[in-house]
Amino acid sequence: MSSKLVFKVYGLGCASCNKLFKDLNDAISDLKEAELKDYETEVLKVEDPKEIFKDVLNIPGLAINDEIMFEQEKPDKKQLIELIKEYLATEN
Repeated sequence: MSSKLVFKVYGLGCASCNKLFKDLNDAISDLKEAELKDYETEVLKVEDPKEIFKDVLNIPGLAINDEIMFEQEKPDKKQLIELIKEYLATEN
């Protein structure tokens, strides 16, 4: 039985938000063969201001399974890979 990870990228379509969305998808793809092989993953863009600001005060932001991981940061793919690995380590 696989577990599910839902990633939410909070943003209003700005360049930083779009880059985060792309880098996150790339990071997940890189981890699919090993760390994420037993997980179903879903990546969502949250662009409705009412929805964004219910959860985060600043954009871009990222949540994994509704746990806010950061806001107003611009991590690169390598940093996102480390963040996902750290999240998985705390979940297991």
